[in-house]
Amino acid sequence: MSVLRKILFWLLLATFVFAGFWMVIVNDDTLNLNLLFMQILDVNAGFVILVTFTLGLVLGLVVGSSWTRLSIWRKDRKQAAVEKTSLPPAPPPIY
Repeated sequence: MSVLRKILFWLLLATFVFAGFWMVIVNDDTLNLNLLFMQILDVNAGFVILVTFTLGLVLGLVVGSSWTRLSIWRKDRKQAAVEKTSLPPAPPPIY
């Protein structure tokens, strides 16, 4: 089953890479980007789309994983505080 998952993962990755390159090739219009602190002249529109999508994907993964780690850390901290303040469990009965 893990071999099938690996094959599926690599096929999906190859599809996304191919779609990204296809966007760059098909969208051959040029853009002039006027950003806050600089101006970029004559940029391929497909390249702008690909870079924007990639940066959004990476930023979303970083923020999402950070929030998840923070949530787990808070739950662990809360559980440790509860265990610290609660009474120890009673020993098992001796027969």
